[in-house]
Amino acid sequence: MKFFMKSKIIIVCFCLLTANAVHSSSLYFGALGGVLLTKNLATNQANLTNDLPEGLAIEYKPGYRFGAFAGINFTSFRFEAEFSRLQSEAKNVVVNGKNFNIGGNVKVNLGIINAIFEMPGVFAPYAGVGLGYAHVTNSLTTSSNSINPDDKVLGYQGILGLSFKFKSFSLFADYRYIITEQVKILNKTYSNHTVNIGFIFQVTT
Repeated sequence: MKFFMKSKIIIVCFCLLTANAVHSSSLYFGALGGVLLTKNLATNQANLTNDLPEGLAIEYKPGYRFGAFAGINFTSFRFEAEFSRLQSEAKNVVVNGKNFNIGGNVKVNLGIINAIFEMPGVFAPYAGVGLGYAHVTNSLTTSSNSINPDDKVLGYQGILGLSFKFKSFSLFADYRYIITEQVKILNKTYSNHTVNIGFIFQVTT
């Protein structure tokens, strides 16, 4: 129930921010993809499963991010709804200082609303923040067991980038940082850094 109440609040805030400016705005949609660096995870037995010993630490390989978004653009501000998928594979799993042959990955489905301020001009720097929900799944596989603890938590995003604008089309490159609230099963926050490229199409109204 708490999850759905927070979702409704986010949707209402988005509608209030954009409703008064729809008459002078333009719609847009786009997509992005990039390289992902996930913060390493250090946890213990109680957080995961009785089949794994205490002192577990996971180092992740560089992963990927891809997503799509749609929004409303007016003046120097734009507001958008974004959905992205993020995934990193486990590179190294250590238990009490010893390496073990344990595979796994961390996957995140991110639904978020971004508010972005963009400077005028053909080359336009921009910065933004985002608020939404992240479904985090951390999978681990041993020779005898597989676990997939997951949780749905609030997620926050910071954005810094540069766009190159044409008449109704633009290309962009940006850096995005994501951090979530504490994932209950892991007793840890999830965070990552991504470097992305993408495009935006403006829809004439």
